Amino acid sequence: MNLPQPTPTELAALAAFDTPTICNALEVVMPETRARGYTTRPAVCGFPALKPMVGYARTARIRAKVAPTFSAAEVRNQRHDYYRYVDAGPKPSVVLIQDLDGADAGYGVGPVEIPVAAIRDLPAAIDKVAKREASILAVARAPNCTAEKLIAVFKEQDAIH
Repeated sequence: MNLPQPTPTELAALAAFDTPTICNALEVVMPETRARGYTTRPAVCGFPALKPMVGYARTARIRAKVAPTFSAAEVRNQRHDYYRYVDAGPKPSVVLIQDLDGADAGYGVGPVEIPVAAIRDLPAAIDKVAKREASILAVARAPNCTAEKLIAVFKEQDAIH
């Protein structure tokens, strides 16, 4: 069933409220969803000073515990397909990613143990990575960013990495 797309006015009305308020209101409007797919406890906004935003969800699932079983080229192509998927459809888009490995898997950043032998080489490597990331972030943060522009900058960086 194809539902009509929300109007800009309807989206602006939703953006007046934070996510927990919207989620809690959904349980009032659709009480049958309380025990299915939503938290059963009231949600609380963690960053009330940030302005709410509304967008169209682009969902994905990731797994980091086990290395991919396909080639680096296939991994890169899959990543490029993902960028195209996020870029497609109505805007603005919001990315929602489910980690299939659960808590305490490979998605987080925590304490890093640095071998003494690597310390001397780290400043040059950090500089190289920072320069690479700066060009990627410049494209990603541009208002006219598209999947193809992002893929192009990744390919450019892969050639010099």
